[in-house]
Amino acid sequence: MKATMHRVLDIGKPRYSSPFFMEPRYDAVIPSNMLVPEDEQVEPPITYGPWIMKTLVEKYVEWQGFDNEL
Repeated sequence: MKATMHRVLDIGKPRYSSPFFMEPRYDAVIPSNMLVPEDEQVEPPITYGPWIMKTLVEKYVEWQGFDNEL
């Protein structure tokens, strides 16, 4: 998979990074805005699994043609 686009600035001092990777369950329901209560949400929540599969198929040629209806 391609890396997320990012930029590193030279601050003139050595530094170290400790990546932390987290991924929700396939059936996790994610609200459109985690900072407002559920009854004030403007957009409907997404289910993580179908969303990530759709995103992979749309963005990466190697996923094109993958059956998203598992």
